[in-house]
Amino acid sequence: MRWARSRGQRYLAHDPLAEVERLPRKKVERDFLEPAEIKSLLKAAEAPDDTILYLAVYSGLRRGELFALQWGDLDEDTCQLRVRRSIYQGAITRPKTEHSERTVNLPTRIVNLLADYRESYPALEGDFIFWTKSGTPIDPDTWYKRRFIPTVKRAKLRPIGLHTLRHTYASLLINQGESIKYVSKQLGHASIQITADLYGHLFKETSVSAMNRRSMRIPGASGNVVPMATGTAGK
Repeated sequence: MRWARSRGQRYLAHDPLAEVERLPRKKVERDFLEPAEIKSLLKAAEAPDDTILYLAVYSGLRRGELFALQWGDLDEDTCQLRVRRSIYQGAITRPKTEHSERTVNLPTRIVNLLADYRESYPALEGDFIFWTKSGTPIDPDTWYKRRFIPTVKRAKLRPIGLHTLRHTYASLLINQGESIKYVSKQLGHASIQITADLYGHLFKETSVSAMNRRSMRIPGASGNVVPMATGTAGK
């Protein structure tokens, strides 16, 4: 509406939504895979799809970022991956936002897996990690339809999207006790608030679990820490 009213456009003399009250945005809990489901998915994947899925689950990259990766983005010595481009409808572009251009830490096992993968699938012209026979990067939509959906079905999982793997990565980091700042940086969010809005409920669950574990280690202590309901303070 602001664009339509701007000096260069002048399509509208006033904003018809100015007096309309905004509807509250419903909070949706993001779907993610449990450890047993991750295992089933990876076991059902055929080569080279298994490497793609391992990297997706343990890096949290968006699918456009994943398929635009080049070998020059990987630093095997530091186990880090530099995210600096994305692919959308065949076009290579900059990542989604300024913060999306980032360095992601990888588990050593994933780096070793990529090294083994490179021996079987050496780089072609263009240096893309995941490529077609012509050397061009794999199209995310095509791969999703032809390779990912059949893999999910073989794993006998509910229908999920590739973004579920990104949420899965976030849940793994949170579950191992990483700070919200670290999780946000790894995911390339523009702000910590975005991370909190998406995964705040997981942080709360993890905090309670952590306090329960800590409570059990206190000599002479028993029982678990439970969240205090609103309005119960002082009762």
